Amino acid sequence: MSPAPVGVKDNSLSIPVGLAVSGSNLYVTAFGSSKVGVFDTTALVNDTFTPNASSHITVSGGGPSGLALRANRLYVTIDPIDDVESILKFGTEDNLMIGTDYSHTDISANLSALDEVRGWVDEGRINNSQAKKILETNSKEFYRL
Repeated sequence: MSPAPVGVKDNSLSIPVGLAVSGSNLYVTAFGSSKVGVFDTTALVNDTFTPNASSHITVSGGGPSGLALRANRLYVTIDPIDDVESILKFGTEDNLMIGTDYSHTDISANLSALDEVRGWVDEGRINNSQAKKILETNSKEFYRL
């Protein structure tokens, strides 16, 4: 239907690229909407789910490209084009990881992503501790290395 009825766009997620389940929650990264959706799996199973923007976490500066859960801790992969300063305002430095393929095979994968995060320190966008977490510590925690 074009155009969509009023409110549909606000309650929708565009270009879902990652899914993870923890307990009774389903987490969905929506790259096109720049959001992470958090949904009650019981409502989905019982067909009582109603889309609502209140279940979305906005990720400013660019869409989240993936997520993962370990021991009830949500990790989100970020891209160097993301507005990392805004994301960090939510106390997320222990939950961000950087990669170079962003959950898909694509010749446009950013192979310089690691250097770009180091550049954020030089630019004053983040501090050394935050860079180390994004580049190393959080991945080590997630993969239990």
